[in-house]
Amino acid sequence: MEVVTQQAAAASSLAELSDPDLPPNWVPLLTSDDSVYFYNVKSRASRWQVPKKAPEPQHIRASHILIKHRDVKNPVSKGQGRKEQPIERSFEEALKALEEIRSEIGNDAVKFAELAKSQSDCNSWERGGDLGKFVRHKMHKEFSDAAFELDVNEISGVIASPSGLHIILRTE
Repeated sequence: MEVVTQQAAAASSLAELSDPDLPPNWVPLLTSDDSVYFYNVKSRASRWQVPKKAPEPQHIRASHILIKHRDVKNPVSKGQGRKEQPIERSFEEALKALEEIRSEIGNDAVKFAELAKSQSDCNSWERGGDLGKFVRHKMHKEFSDAAFELDVNEISGVIASPSGLHIILRTE
């Protein structure tokens, strides 16, 4: 009975520490003697003290590759060699194209910029997809939420917004 009580107490301590204010990727865990420690599932770092959330930056810098489809807010390409061409592709065709681009990029920022120049429907293609610095509320919510969640030099999966489908590379 004593073991069950100890396990219940440890689980209760763990539940109290499973605070939504923990930084992303940090989880509380128990040692074999029921001491609580914190583990980052992404970086594999661990510590005894509760990790603090870093303040969100006021602005970030990111690049993107935009693939539009016919159902977006402005279905006209601004990409290299396609300026002002109406977009005819479906959402599904755009998604397939962007998934193939994402697969080709891997984690290569140079490849990202090359493909932004040749494939993006955004006029940022001229700068390798670079959007410059921006604050959270300047972009569509879906885009901003994804961009601000990325670590510097991390590349997102496919993100949908009213402008189309994006792959985002956070650069600062």
